[in-house]
Amino acid sequence: MILANFAPHKGRKIFLEPPTSIRLSELQDQIGSALHAGLPRYFWITAEINDLTAKPAGHCYMELVDYDRSQQQLIAKAQAWIPASVFRMLRPYFETTAGVCLEAGLEVLVRVSVQYHALYGISLQVSDIDPVYTVGNMALERKKALERLRQEGVLEMNAQLALPLPVQRLAVISSVQAAGFRDFTEQLQHHPQGYAFSVILFTSPMQGADAAPGIIAALETIAERIDEFDVVVIMRGGGAVSDLHCFDDYNLASHVAQFPLPVLTGIGHDQDEHLIDLVAHKAVKTPTALAEFLLDNMEMLDEEVAAQGVRLQQLISGRLATHKEAVAAMDQRLKMLITGRLAAHKEALMPMVQRLKLLITMEVRKKAHAVDLLEQAIKNLNPLAPLQRGYALALYGGKPLRDAREVAAGDRLQLHLERGQLEVEVKE
Repeated sequence: MILANFAPHKGRKIFLEPPTSIRLSELQDQIGSALHAGLPRYFWITAEINDLTAKPAGHCYMELVDYDRSQQQLIAKAQAWIPASVFRMLRPYFETTAGVCLEAGLEVLVRVSVQYHALYGISLQVSDIDPVYTVGNMALERKKALERLRQEGVLEMNAQLALPLPVQRLAVISSVQAAGFRDFTEQLQHHPQGYAFSVILFTSPMQGADAAPGIIAALETIAERIDEFDVVVIMRGGGAVSDLHCFDDYNLASHVAQFPLPVLTGIGHDQDEHLIDLVAHKAVKTPTALAEFLLDNMEMLDEEVAAQGVRLQQLISGRLATHKEAVAAMDQRLKMLITGRLAAHKEALMPMVQRLKLLITMEVRKKAHAVDLLEQAIKNLNPLAPLQRGYALALYGGKPLRDAREVAAGDRLQLHLERGQLEVEVKE
């Protein structure tokens, strides 16, 4: 019995009848009926997808959230779902039109109807998603991120770094099985000139919500070994436009812009540039184009070395010709002097003539010897000279090896010869 209102009566308590009650399920039915009667059939609402799960049966379940952006505080949350029959058509339409995957982190405009269930409470059934809203919102967010990078003064920071010469030690960020990475390494290895590159792969997802954090984590790992590399290469092969949304992430672009090594990107896009491309030291369209850039850079360095060698030869030849002309002019002037005075002072001049000839001969030999020494010294400065004499240049980890104690059995060395290169393994 329920103790209800009571009044004293000659010292005793009088119990009244309990209030009228209904079952919980009846209350839930009344709440559901009131919601359906008092609300429109559907609403268009804006929200952020906080979580999205597609079930094997075909239904899609989402958690929609709303934030107070000024306070960075969550102010609303609701469970939503899309029936399998609707999701089957809605998802490809949205992704084709918007150019991005329907996934967590997107700001969306959705049409929903409010549903109430006695066990699960209030939920929202999604019947449509407007891709135009998402595209416009993404473009606005990208513009804001670009302006923020510009105001922070980091937009061109990486591009201002000097590119090392030569560029041979590469830290590559890519996915494990990426065809683009395979094409990149094969192109470097099979070049006719046989340039030596050290390529170390740092794996990361390259699409989806985990891509930007994964690439940032790879950059942080590379930063701990920064002395081992000349540049960082971020690459991804071709794919749908929706797969590349991660490369417009502000945090990723900020890390790339401020990274202490030059960052090269080959993202596999055909038209649009992403934020990561705009802040990188060098951006090209594909991983193959990245390999071509690195090989062209090595060829230009070879051409520069050859040009310097030609200039050295010209300098040597020029100096030698100058000395020979000066000696010939001196000899001619002396001959004229001797001839003019020989008749009158033949006997007196003969000893002087002999001494002059001796001095001339000694001076010519001295100058010629000096020129020979200069020519040999300049030739010795030629970086290719030792290779032409049969020597080899041993590289370990991309650096010249000067001490055998720096390597151990099992280490691999690159030997550069006058023609081509060899890769060898240290036995003992």
